[in-house]
Amino acid sequence: MSPEAGCMLVEQIAPRLRATSRCLPQVGADDAEELYQDGLAIAAQMLDSAEKKGKKVTAGNIAWYASKQLSTGRRSNYGGRADVLSPAAQLDGNAQLTSMQHEVAHAHEPESGGGDGVVLVELLASDTEDPAEAACRNLDWSDFVAGLDSLSHRMITVFARGGSARELKAISGLSDSGLSGRKRKLIAELKEALGADCLADAGRKPAWRADVAAQRERDMCRHESAGA
Repeated sequence: MSPEAGCMLVEQIAPRLRATSRCLPQVGADDAEELYQDGLAIAAQMLDSAEKKGKKVTAGNIAWYASKQLSTGRRSNYGGRADVLSPAAQLDGNAQLTSMQHEVAHAHEPESGGGDGVVLVELLASDTEDPAEAACRNLDWSDFVAGLDSLSHRMITVFARGGSARELKAISGLSDSGLSGRKRKLIAELKEALGADCLADAGRKPAWRADVAAQRERDMCRHESAGA
């Protein structure tokens, strides 16, 4: 872009876009300042393209066309209408942004006449674990088991199916103290391979479940307080 075009952008086009940006439709996280910045970028692209093609343009024309593009949902970094996050798609009515805390249902309790609302995140949350997390854990476990001796393999098999210490003694031929020592050794190897908190993590519920439960309890308390 030539210095003359740059001066036109800053001194003549920018003030027009700043005034226009306050009147443009705002979608999602849009605000007047963001629309103004996007308009400047679009105008700069138009000026650069016109200069390369040898066309003469005015500041008013560039500002008008840049504002027109913004009003139809186009942005400087993307002009398509298929992306659900695109302002154009939302202005067309093909997509809508909704908060994950948006209440989509309300459970009524007959005895109290009301209940806590059900929000969108609770409907989308799955009780099953993430497949990617399970796959990574299985890979780590396979690497750990591959480095164990045959007795440790048998001990893990018995533990997994809920076998008793008597069964382990019969299989291993160890005394009570010897069996306890092997168990401590196996636990130490497990923590060294998978981390000191691996056993606690295996039995700990996901934090997001506690957050959902706490939010439900708070909503229930507010509802009961309002009813009282």
